[in-house]
Amino acid sequence: MSRILVAEDDPHILRLISMWLQRQGHTVLEAANGGEALFIAEWHEDPIDLLLVPADLPQLSGPDLALRLRAARPELRVLYLVEADAPPGGESAGVPLGAPRLGWPTTPGVLAGRLHSVLAAPPAPS
Repeated sequence: MSRILVAEDDPHILRLISMWLQRQGHTVLEAANGGEALFIAEWHEDPIDLLLVPADLPQLSGPDLALRLRAARPELRVLYLVEADAPPGGESAGVPLGAPRLGWPTTPGVLAGRLHSVLAAPPAPS
């Protein structure tokens, strides 16, 4: 399956998402913040298929983190976690217009379906 870097500042959400992804067969790299995600990506030698990150990650926002990671890993796909009531394709919390997003809270099945569609698509241009 895929290798997914999950950056989430809420430890309960991070653990829940990691558990769901591992049960689906994915390898999960956990980061408690943007700085930790940058460190993991810099030192992890294997490819990372997807970054799953909240749009409003503190200190280093999800979109800023994605931009920095994709500079070194242009093949990286990004899926943003946004509030469930966020506008469906519009800009929210700095997420680029049309970027893949997933409303939170969600379910394991919805997460699996959204991941499948994002991983099947070509990476967005940097």
